[in-house]
Amino acid sequence: MSVPAFNLMGQSIFTEVRNHGSACLDLGPAIRPGIKIRPLPNLTEELTALREKMGRGQEPSDIAHDFERLLINAGMPEIIGTGNILYSIECSQASEDIMYLASELRETDAVFSARTENLLGNLAWLRSPAFYGKRGVDSKARSGMLAGASNDMLGYYDRAIALEPEFMIAHKNRAMLLFLARRDEETIEACKTVNEHWPDDNDTWTLRGIAYLRTGELSEAIRCFDSSLMISAKDSVTWMHKAQALVGMEKLAEALACFDKSLKLEPHNPEVLNGRGDALTRLGKIDLAVESYDRAKNMMQKPAFIPRKTTKPAAQISETPSPPEFTIRMAEPEPIQPPPMKVQEEIVPEPATEEHPPEKMAKEPVELDMEAELEAA
Repeated sequence: MSVPAFNLMGQSIFTEVRNHGSACLDLGPAIRPGIKIRPLPNLTEELTALREKMGRGQEPSDIAHDFERLLINAGMPEIIGTGNILYSIECSQASEDIMYLASELRETDAVFSARTENLLGNLAWLRSPAFYGKRGVDSKARSGMLAGASNDMLGYYDRAIALEPEFMIAHKNRAMLLFLARRDEETIEACKTVNEHWPDDNDTWTLRGIAYLRTGELSEAIRCFDSSLMISAKDSVTWMHKAQALVGMEKLAEALACFDKSLKLEPHNPEVLNGRGDALTRLGKIDLAVESYDRAKNMMQKPAFIPRKTTKPAAQISETPSPPEFTIRMAEPEPIQPPPMKVQEEIVPEPATEEHPPEKMAKEPVELDMEAELEAA
């Protein structure tokens, strides 16, 4: 099995190797001391080679095929969903080069495949300014930035689907962006298409349920969450959203049971604890509610962004240090709570002296929790 060492965005196990040492690890049945390493093409060199082919007047369709291979080998994820994506400053520059080359190829009338359009859409969306820059922007402004970016990127998936109508990966990504763009009715229809072709895709059932939560169709939301849990009963996020729907229907005892199941699967989720506190408050169990809120508050401790520090003496610091890495943890964004749910900020107000909610705090490499990050999406 070969694992790409230079990884633009993805799940490489060899992430520290960059431009000057791209390689593949050849792994046998078990990892042995004598691991073989062989060179891989440098990503920058591949981009340069494609431009040279364009300059020589090579057939655009052939270059488009090579361009698709480059995107795949770079480790670009094909599905926007849960998981971790490593994104370094160095990779940010590489992604700009890729997008610029894509625009040059379009000018030559090169026709991209549905897969290429989908990969380009993912890359363009993950480069959104909503994820990067100084975090002095309030959550509503970030939500607006993300909604705008999501709307702008939908064209990639529309083109992919036009080329290949049953390309479900593009349909699934399109559903996610429609949701982030707050186009809930369209999200539901897009999820229905995916569910018809991929009935065992629990992520899409959950996303569809959250969209129903937003539209106030709580019974439909619960039906979708149940379909998701039949496929993956250990999905703590889905149990949490089902509990939120049950609270909206005043089925508080059932909601508490779902919150407890979510906590059993993921004990360190302050959002679940706050939701549980809301349900207990409605039941008049104030002492237990306060205990749940306190547990949630104690989990909110570290800042979302901290500077990268080194423990090396100055003499040992390389003149050209490796660029820092950032990690985006992508999960389903939190929906608007169905009325008459209390808004979480009314219960646990943010300290006025902080730029961002303390639940966004994490150690390096920086990890953005999309569920908390997009709480106003």
